[in-house]
Amino acid sequence: MKKPDRRIAELTEKYNQASERDRPRDALAALRELESLDAIDARWSHRLGDALRRLGDLKDAEEAYVRAMERYAAQGFVTKSLAMAKVVESLNPSRAVAHEVDAEPARSLMVKPPIEPLFERAAVLTPAAEPSSEELRFDDGPSTSHIYDLAPLRGDAEPSVIEVTDDDLILIEDDDERSTAEGEAKMAACALFASVSADALRALAGAAELIDLSANQVVVREGEPADAFFAIASGAARVVFPGGGAFPDGIRLREGEIFGESCLLGDARRQATVVADGHLLALRIGKSKLDGIVAAHADVEAALYGLLTRRLLTNTLHASPLFAAFDPPTRLEIARSFEVRRAPVGTVLAEKGKRADGLYIVLAGEMSDDASGQKLGRAATFGHGSLLSRTPSSVTLTAATEMLLLRLPQAAFSMFVAMYPPALSHLAELSGDVAVPVA
Repeated sequence: MKKPDRRIAELTEKYNQASERDRPRDALAALRELESLDAIDARWSHRLGDALRRLGDLKDAEEAYVRAMERYAAQGFVTKSLAMAKVVESLNPSRAVAHEVDAEPARSLMVKPPIEPLFERAAVLTPAAEPSSEELRFDDGPSTSHIYDLAPLRGDAEPSVIEVTDDDLILIEDDDERSTAEGEAKMAACALFASVSADALRALAGAAELIDLSANQVVVREGEPADAFFAIASGAARVVFPGGGAFPDGIRLREGEIFGESCLLGDARRQATVVADGHLLALRIGKSKLDGIVAAHADVEAALYGLLTRRLLTNTLHASPLFAAFDPPTRLEIARSFEVRRAPVGTVLAEKGKRADGLYIVLAGEMSDDASGQKLGRAATFGHGSLLSRTPSSVTLTAATEMLLLRLPQAAFSMFVAMYPPALSHLAELSGDVAVPVA
């Protein structure tokens, strides 16, 4: 072991012992030397700022957090850097530093910097130019509406995450498992912050606020209006779906993940409850501010909608019984047969007395059964009954909110059921014109 490395190990042990024995001054001294010896690792500046703040030395804490902000950015940890900037601004409201965060190091680590804007390519459902009295017909989407790039999706597990160290741990172990800059670059938050322009990043940074929550505190609750989106700077959160559904244990989101991006859809409501899984530090951007940023910066809109669509597709591959009989690679292959389409509020999606022109699966938003008033949402399937029986629909369904849907046009549906008999068997067993997954 080289001399500096040996000294860092000694100081780490000294810090651990001082923390265990409640000797804050000794812990502080160790952190000061660690920061000086290891100028690359931003953790030391971060922890030094925490220690100074606990001791009431807010001025020195502020400067330590600024150094942490700069070092995290230089390492490619753009979300952590933004979080440190917000801590600085909370300590000194007259000092605006969030706009100084440099995303270029993170951008250079990304495998493919821009996020494929799937949602942006999702054409609006448009009534066919030649309407039919017997069929509710929509124009087929352009080729770009189809799902080609599904590389970021995993059909076999929850959204891809990496293991990181909880920032609320007091002790620092020699084999401390930390997120790498390369790993961070693959996460959704980095994909957002590092893929947009410098002006857009400054706008996002200015709109963000820092939230600091303890274990089991609720971040968002199922059924509430979707009024913000979040990026996890450190710690973890757990997404808990009503009834468990396809994820009985929930989904654990870690550092670098985002959630709540469904707030981009008009009048959206939370589809799940999110709680802090241990200590959680996250950036929050409210919907009203985000809407303004999206309107002014097309790259933010494309990035967020791309992330939203991928998240919804991942969940649907698990939640919809249509995909349950297939292995993960086949699920992804089937998904490529569908178009991703948008439906504004008021769009008539199915009409009583008319045949359907395709198979539809709801990704996000709600539709209502005009006769019963029942609201139907995520993973609901319709159009299959009409296609299989070649008879008119028995219900009228109207988009109650802005919606995202998977659409399989009639011609493609015929090929689909011929190629995948288990899917045909499942659809044939469904009763009625609308199928809702059972949690």
